[in-house]
Amino acid sequence: QAYEHGTQKGVKLATLCCFDMRKTDEKESCFDHVREIASSKQVVLKRWYIYSSSESYRKAKAG
Repeated sequence: QAYEHGTQKGVKLATLCCFDMRKTDEKESCFDHVREIASSKQVVLKRWYIYSSSESYRKAKAG
């Protein structure tokens, strides 16, 4: 979808964004099913992990 939209609009850069709300931070695995095709079409993949609470954020940052 990012590639097709970008092609139709004549953009210089297409990006697929994921606001990751899974219970555990599985890093970039949310893109496993599209990584190869995104690479072949030069679509940039960008992910933001969204913590379920401020407490879980603090725990993650504390290590």
